[in-house]
Amino acid sequence: MIKKTFLPCLLSLIVIVSICTDAEAAIVSGKISNEEGEPLPYATLYIEGSTLGTTTNIEGKYAINIEPGDYYMVFQYVGYHKERIKISIKNTNLKLDVVLKAEALTLREVVVNATDEDPAYDIIRETIKRKKRFSEEINAYQCQVYMKGLQRLDERPAQILGVQIPIDTGIVYLSESVSELTFQRPDKVSERMISSKVSGSQSSFSFNQASQTLFSVYDNILTVDGLTERGFVSPLAKNAFFFYDYKLEGVISEGDHLINKIRVYPKRKADPTFEGYLYIIEDLWRVSSLELTLTKEHQMEFLDVLTVKQVHAPVADSTWVMFSQNFEFYLNTFGFKGSGYFSAIYSDYRVELNPTYYQKRENPSIQIDSTARPKKLKSFNKNDVKNEILKIEKGSNERNDEYWDKVRPIPLTAIEKKDYQIKGQFEQFKKTSVYKDSTDKIHNRITLGKLAYSGYRYHNSVKQYSLSTPALYQFIQYNTVEGILFNLRVKYSQQNNGNTIRDITPELRYGLASDHLYGQLKYKQYLNRSKFEELSIHGGHFVRQFNGDNPITPLINSISTMVFRNNYIKLYESTFMDLGYQQELLNGFFIKPRLLYAQRNELTNNTDYSWFFREKKDFTPNTPEKYLGTGLPI
Repeated sequence: MIKKTFLPCLLSLIVIVSICTDAEAAIVSGKISNEEGEPLPYATLYIEGSTLGTTTNIEGKYAINIEPGDYYMVFQYVGYHKERIKISIKNTNLKLDVVLKAEALTLREVVVNATDEDPAYDIIRETIKRKKRFSEEINAYQCQVYMKGLQRLDERPAQILGVQIPIDTGIVYLSESVSELTFQRPDKVSERMISSKVSGSQSSFSFNQASQTLFSVYDNILTVDGLTERGFVSPLAKNAFFFYDYKLEGVISEGDHLINKIRVYPKRKADPTFEGYLYIIEDLWRVSSLELTLTKEHQMEFLDVLTVKQVHAPVADSTWVMFSQNFEFYLNTFGFKGSGYFSAIYSDYRVELNPTYYQKRENPSIQIDSTARPKKLKSFNKNDVKNEILKIEKGSNERNDEYWDKVRPIPLTAIEKKDYQIKGQFEQFKKTSVYKDSTDKIHNRITLGKLAYSGYRYHNSVKQYSLSTPALYQFIQYNTVEGILFNLRVKYSQQNNGNTIRDITPELRYGLASDHLYGQLKYKQYLNRSKFEELSIHGGHFVRQFNGDNPITPLINSISTMVFRNNYIKLYESTFMDLGYQQELLNGFFIKPRLLYAQRNELTNNTDYSWFFREKKDFTPNTPEKYLGTGLPI
């Protein structure tokens, strides 16, 4: 089953690519096109017998680092005949343009009567019969991951419901990342993000997450979060024949294999199903590649069209792994029109085969080496599968352009280069005091709306601190214990490169009816954000609600008390000192020691005033019924 993560307005679909290089490697580059000279975007190429490879960019261009030696390089694209070319790599770069021919389909020599079903059904049955093995033949694997995603907005409305839309058209998201992905059957996944790059935001981390792109056509239901809660039926599901029709388009000859091109399409348009093509290897009955499409007719909620392309490559013992994956999508909703893609290649596989399907040997763990030169095989370490789904390495978003030029297997297009350049220059400008002072001057303006509804915040970007106060309706309150009260709270925050490092919050409270002044001070220090490590000190002499875990909003209580004569809030007085600490030891496992001293005193109503119902109902006592005669809460 698969899960996806999406951006707020656009689908965030992830694609994976990886590469290993060294100082001796040469660059093989070129362009892949068809016989008409049209570029083939996201075409796949790799060194035969390894998972060293890449995909072309949207312009059909590619570049890959390969160590010196003699190899066969495989070029393929869904719908085109695969090319196998011998290359000899020296210490100089090689330019290699490739033209792929359209599929040369041949029909099987079968006698088909009017009542007979299409031969595709038998091929699908054979594949479904073996899909359990295909899903379980690898106990665990580890691979390196390069991810690249682009989303662009082509049209947008000027406003929605009277609210101006601040987003400009053009590229709204461009990101790359390199990760190490580890999987252990049946569904244990962990990921270590090694590097991350987001156009226009050097301090941000990529939304790309390899651990959420495990899209397997052999699953029965393919769940895509954000598209639909129901999930989509796979064309190879156990009950697929209730949802799909199949047609054998023809057979392609590729080396020693015959590839069946099978068209899959829904029986009913409204079903949560795909349409497109599966390429299944004769006799092996494995999917070598696929191209499947979803539309709004198939119950997608945010996108108009989503197309998934996958290419699988053979490794040891006739085991196949997914080598490349590509998602293309189009959006047209609420006046927004856009498109995007996430391209993918998995590499540097290290696998542990399932002994149920493969005989044990001296070393049952096989490392699939992504480089041309063989290395000593290493055992798969199950300890690499951590409980944490995603761990971001320190400094992963601090890689320079030289690093990305070396590890980037998919060449940037002209528009991507321009986006990085322009947004990078603008990001540098945003760090200048001129820009910071000008934006602070705008944001720090005092308006009636801020004072009355949202509260006021003063920010100094150069010195990296801010002061904030609550809205007017939070400053002036009313309850039966204190009467009209003034609650002044000021929060001071110190930042460092956009991250808050400490908060200091003094608070004073005075009630006219109780004629009592209260005060408290909160201090919080953020020690290590990667481990959620925090230290807090909180002390003073203040009032508290009895139901502190689920407090009543002071504004609601003020209106209810003055208008309806219902005093819901129940208060007590506390003189206290509270020390707290927290840290994440393991993924999702926190320690939160706390030391609290408190002296609590009972409070009573000091006013009987309300606007209405004064002759018809009385206020209830300040102490809740369940606490009467039992003392205050601990």
